[in-house]
Amino acid sequence: MILAVPYDATASIVDEAGEALDDKILVDVTNRFADEGPGAVVDGSSNAEQIASMAPDARVVKAFNTVLASRQADPQVNDMLVDNFVASTDADAKATVIELIRSIGMRPIDAGPLSSARVLEAMRALNIYLNMQGGSWQNAWKLIEPVA
Repeated sequence: MILAVPYDATASIVDEAGEALDDKILVDVTNRFADEGPGAVVDGSSNAEQIASMAPDARVVKAFNTVLASRQADPQVNDMLVDNFVASTDADAKATVIELIRSIGMRPIDAGPLSSARVLEAMRALNIYLNMQGGSWQNAWKLIEPVA
C-alpha cells in the first residue's frame, strides 16, 4: 500500500484503514510543508515514525518522498538514474520496496532504519523550498561516490 496524501490527512486515513494495514507494507510518501521554510518541519520527528506509531502492526517504509513528481515519470537526469532513498526497520519490507524502485528505473539507496525518515523528509523540504525559489522542478538527489 502506498500512502501518498497530504500530511494533514494521514492520521484520519490511517485510523480509518485500521486493522487492514496489519502486516501490510505501507510505503509512506508524505511530506510536511511550512511557509517559513524547510527548517520549520525539522523538529526531531518524521511522518513515517508517526504513522508507524498509529499503525504499529503495519510494515512502514519511507520511500519516494525525495523524488519530485516530474522525476517519477522520467527517472533520469543527465543520463543518470535518479536516487530514491528508502528507510525502514523492517528488512523484508525494505527489500521489497527496493526491488520496486529498481524495477521502475530508479537507483534505490538504503538509508537505514525508519528513524532516517527524519533526514529524508528534511531533504524533500529543502528541495521543494529551493524549487519554490525559482528552480525547474526537474532536479533530483544524487549520491555520488568516487570510482575506485
